[in-house]
Amino acid sequence: MAREPKSVPFGYEPEPEGKKGTLFVFGTFEEYDEEQLEAMIRLCEERGFTKLVLYPQTEETLRRMGIESTVPYSKRIKVVEEVIHGKQYPLSVTVDRWEGKRKKYTPVETSLGFLMEKYKGPYFVFLPGVYANKVAGYSSFEEWIRKARLLIERNGEPLHPRLEQYRSRWEEWNGREAH
Repeated sequence: MAREPKSVPFGYEPEPEGKKGTLFVFGTFEEYDEEQLEAMIRLCEERGFTKLVLYPQTEETLRRMGIESTVPYSKRIKVVEEVIHGKQYPLSVTVDRWEGKRKKYTPVETSLGFLMEKYKGPYFVFLPGVYANKVAGYSSFEEWIRKARLLIERNGEPLHPRLEQYRSRWEEWNGREAH
């Protein structure tokens, strides 16, 4: 049986075996520091992810979600970029500023759609517990939970019933290791 020819872009290098996936980290990133970044990088290494995408959300998006933010988006972006600037990591670490360019409310499903088009799958989404409960309440949750797995950092909050319904699509993460 004949092989199909493949074309690849110039400079293409295949990814190492066993490494795949992108972790999207949603959050306010108000008090982001190196320790939190290192925890995310360890998580990516444990799971074999090739890319870590930090995705701070604008004040308008956070306000519409009912999540408080006292620091402006531009300052939060600056802090995150300072934390990652000039350091070498064992994987690709990116701050995605797309939502800031929109300068308006961006629904989670719109953000995820954009990120999934831009980066390679499989997809994993890290959400703090408060975020996870809010997102699970949206009508689009059932559609996109089939496309991405969740890693939820709970701080004792009760879970939204839809999260319980889709228990097989998420894991709890305590900041050190998944369980």
